[in-house]
Amino acid sequence: MNYSKCFCIIFIALLLPAMSHAIGLEVAVNGWYPSSPGEASYDAYFPTDILDIEDDLGYGKNWRVSGRAKLEIPLLPDLYLMATPLEYDGTGIRNSIFKFGDMYFDPDTYFDSKLTLNMYDVGLYYGIPFLELASAGIFNVELGLDARIFDARIEVKQGDIVEEKRFKTTLPLVYAGARVCPVSSLALEAEARGISYSDIKIMSLIGRVKIRPFGPVFIAGGYRYEIFDIEVRDVTLDAAFKGPFAEAGIQF
Repeated sequence: MNYSKCFCIIFIALLLPAMSHAIGLEVAVNGWYPSSPGEASYDAYFPTDILDIEDDLGYGKNWRVSGRAKLEIPLLPDLYLMATPLEYDGTGIRNSIFKFGDMYFDPDTYFDSKLTLNMYDVGLYYGIPFLELASAGIFNVELGLDARIFDARIEVKQGDIVEEKRFKTTLPLVYAGARVCPVSSLALEAEARGISYSDIKIMSLIGRVKIRPFGPVFIAGGYRYEIFDIEVRDVTLDAAFKGPFAEAGIQF
């Protein structure tokens, strides 16, 4: 069973029983328009084996759809779920021979590539006790832990030469969030997730301005950074996916 199916099963299993007892529920879908500067390689020996994501692979900007849900559950840590599927494909050319996995690719010859990078976050957090109450509901801070699941595949193809690599891994991150709500219909929110150790460096930053025009419905806009440098099973991804997003959802 792949991670995307596991995520859906966990999401449904946790969401449905908790809704009837939850203090708070927030569900949102957003469109994200990230750029993708960075580098990718698979079992690289020399600097020429490292592929530039934009210049060599030819990946550009496009709208990406993602979703998230937050549950505030009595007597338990609050739950934050987020799914961010990313998929790129393009055609590139290099002026030097390069190695990708066990295959060597010719210079001055076009090659096709595809990168799938699906990220799933499962976070548990608590609000700082009495801070929201002391500020009359204006300010709140959340602290917790996040498990980020990577489900990735990268493929390079030139004529009959094809090399691909898949990997799945789960990495622990620290989570912090803050919200300023000067009036009931307006909120400013910030989220940070990150970790740095050994060959793993991840920093996720989200800033959001949220407006509630009526009832439980809200619309929001903001900016998101997903910066990471990871090496898993001979695959190295050093990338910075970043750009604006627009969001709509409901909050009770």
